[in-house]
Amino acid sequence: DTGNSALTNNEIRVVHEDARGVLWVGTTAGGLYRVEHGELRPETAPIENKTINAIISTADGALLVGTGHGLYRLFGGRTERFTTDQGLQANLITALAEGSGGRVLIGMERGVDVLQNGVISRGPEVSGSRQKVQSLLVDKEGGLLIGGDRLDRYDASGRRTLSLPVPFDGIHA
Repeated sequence: DTGNSALTNNEIRVVHEDARGVLWVGTTAGGLYRVEHGELRPETAPIENKTINAIISTADGALLVGTGHGLYRLFGGRTERFTTDQGLQANLITALAEGSGGRVLIGMERGVDVLQNGVISRGPEVSGSRQKVQSLLVDKEGGLLIGGDRLDRYDASGRRTLSLPVPFDGIHA
């Protein structure tokens, strides 16, 4: 916690282990941290927003970090930022998943976008009144599950195969 480590905020929102065994820790208002060789330390990449909502590493070795102010891609010592200025539907990123062919699916407060080869495009249409995506999962058949105030599934061809309402506050994980 903040009393015995480098953490500046005790609320951990997300953890992710990359292919090299580095554990990434995203906090609420405290930023991004890494645990490597048993040591917890703050990440030095320039990420403006300190609330980290989602983290994934991709097959090409990049680390993607979803925040309240866009998506960050960390790779080879460089940091790229994607926001509505680069074509995202919203800046509040809530979920990330890697699909086939290097496609990154980006869940946000207003639907799903896709990042591929540095270009943002629209993802599948999210059903429901709020359209806030809270979780994403690519299944072993290449289908996409989208959790929010509904549960939607799209097969690998992009056809919706399931759409169910869910109770309470929706699906978070």
